[in-house]
Amino acid sequence: MQSFLGAGNLTLKSLSTTRWSAREQACRSLITNWVSMSKALKSISENKNEKSVIRSEAEGIQQRLSSQEMAFMASVWDTILECFNAVSTKLQAEEVDISTVVGLYTSLVAFLDEMGKSFKVYRKLGEEKLESSQQVLQIPQSV
Repeated sequence: MQSFLGAGNLTLKSLSTTRWSAREQACRSLITNWVSMSKALKSISENKNEKSVIRSEAEGIQQRLSSQEMAFMASVWDTILECFNAVSTKLQAEEVDISTVVGLYTSLVAFLDEMGKSFKVYRKLGEEKLESSQQVLQIPQSV
């Protein structure tokens, strides 16, 4: 999988069950490496040297990654987790006071309210992810 990730890309992350920052990093890695992951999964699913169960699993993951729902939800969660992680980090600062907490809470509520009104923006982000991976994965037709 690493051979499909360019030098400047984030590495793939496992999902932590306890830390916001780890969840944000995992989602960011998915968004950043979307096309590379699609290529890697396609390569694995087509590799006759791999066990059939591995090829099948890679194909299943690649199909899920190619769904509109996955692209949309990844775009939405990337934005949400980035914001929550920033707020969480500020709340953990030693010098945080109650007025800062109230301000952060208020801004977080406003952010989520505004985000709820931005369905079309996230749908478009998801569609762009799908289009970019589909363009890369298409096999050129021979003449």
